[in-house]
Amino acid sequence: MSRLALMMVAAIAGMMLAIVAQPATANTTLVARNAIVIDAETGAVLYQHDADTQVPPASLTKIFTAIAAIEITPLDRQMTATSGDLVGEASMGLVAGESDSFQTLLSGMLLSSGNDAAMTIARNLAATDGQVDSASVSPFVDYTNARIAELGATSTHLVNPHGLDADGHVTTARDLATITRYGLLSLPAFGQALNQTTYTGDGHTLFTTNPLSGTYPGLIGGKTGITDNAGYCLVEIAQRSGKTIIAVLLGSTAGGWAADASMLLDYGFTALATPAQAAPPPSNAAASGAELTVVGNGFDQVVSSATVERQKSRTPGAWAAMALAAVPCLLLIGFIVNRASDPQPTARRRKRSKPAAIRQPQSVPAPAPYGMTAPFATFEAPPPPARQRRHVPEPSAVPSFGD
Repeated sequence: MSRLALMMVAAIAGMMLAIVAQPATANTTLVARNAIVIDAETGAVLYQHDADTQVPPASLTKIFTAIAAIEITPLDRQMTATSGDLVGEASMGLVAGESDSFQTLLSGMLLSSGNDAAMTIARNLAATDGQVDSASVSPFVDYTNARIAELGATSTHLVNPHGLDADGHVTTARDLATITRYGLLSLPAFGQALNQTTYTGDGHTLFTTNPLSGTYPGLIGGKTGITDNAGYCLVEIAQRSGKTIIAVLLGSTAGGWAADASMLLDYGFTALATPAQAAPPPSNAAASGAELTVVGNGFDQVVSSATVERQKSRTPGAWAAMALAAVPCLLLIGFIVNRASDPQPTARRRKRSKPAAIRQPQSVPAPAPYGMTAPFATFEAPPPPARQRRHVPEPSAVPSFGD
């Protein structure tokens, strides 16, 4: 068989293999009804979809509760749970009468999404003259609404501190991104609590409900939220190559929320790295209510099926790589066979330049903004630059809540 014939056979075989192993089109469809991605350092919006529509926030409400509480009370303050705080659904396991530090309750609220923790924090901060049992959480909720409005969350109105569905309890994706950014840059305890995957203290062992925990490269942390009205909601924070971004999605599904979050984070990092050549933004396909599978109002859970689907979606890429590798191998085999039968190989060969080696990208440490570290090992962090806090009013040291 001639050299030309061998090479033609090899090329045809390689093309057929490549066609068989053609990878599926990358999924760029956003299931969530509302979303936004921002640069945590500058606040620049990298992507948004219905980011200003008021919708129920589910347990993402606890981000607002955490910010308002961290600003006005020390982490070692002891707080007592009452029977009125045990509202059900997601819980960190509190019992009436037990006393825990604010740090433990903060972790129970942001990691395990404990409604009981949110209620205990709000009731203790709103109590007058130490009368926790008879205190209402309303004064603290009113204070939180006023404080987050000062910080820029002007489209948010909270009715409770935990996020169970209630009439008039709404926020927007933009407000959640705004407040999360403020907490990340200004309140080290907030970032530390979100960054944890587990916490042990005051007799409680708590675990994160974040579906991206341990799976998304550079993830700092995040918060989950699920209710019948809100659907599946996430706030995620991640760092790569010195850049920190915040992604917020509301109204996704059990099978879509983790994939939505990964896609939004990936798009954000691509936009920051190559703004002029960023990939097309995700398109939105709002899910119908029939696609929502919610287990109890306010129940936050880890959805492992999304991870499985992500792995499946990556499998065609491996076939494509094998196809690309097979083509030069088949060509080389044909060349070698032909060379062995060529009576004058030296005269016909031409010297070919060796292709340059492909440089692999180097991993670059990703420092947290403004001196914080990931994971957030300490509470120490320099204050953010004056230009970013210039228009942020400082809260009173300890609100009186009507005293």
